[in-house]
Amino acid sequence: MRRTDAKIPRDAFLDFHRRRQTYEDRLLQRKSDLDVAQLHYAYAAQQLATVLPENVRLHYTYQGERPMLEDNEYVIVHRQGKVIITGMLGPANP
Repeated sequence: MRRTDAKIPRDAFLDFHRRRQTYEDRLLQRKSDLDVAQLHYAYAAQQLATVLPENVRLHYTYQGERPMLEDNEYVIVHRQGKVIITGMLGPANP
């Protein structure tokens, strides 16, 4: 016969289960969002590759809706059939 001094309250177990389920649901959603983003990126890269000549640098300044990326500059190059975006160069000089 095994004796246990500590019992897990039922509410604690249910709370743990809910939190774990919430975590797993969010993780699954993020993985799904990543898959969609990768598809969109691949499509955009394919379209860009059709109009951007090989080894020509395209300088791009972000002006979208994300304030933390606003005015950051990127260099985009079509090289050997792939579109390569080099790292952020930081905010553009005014």
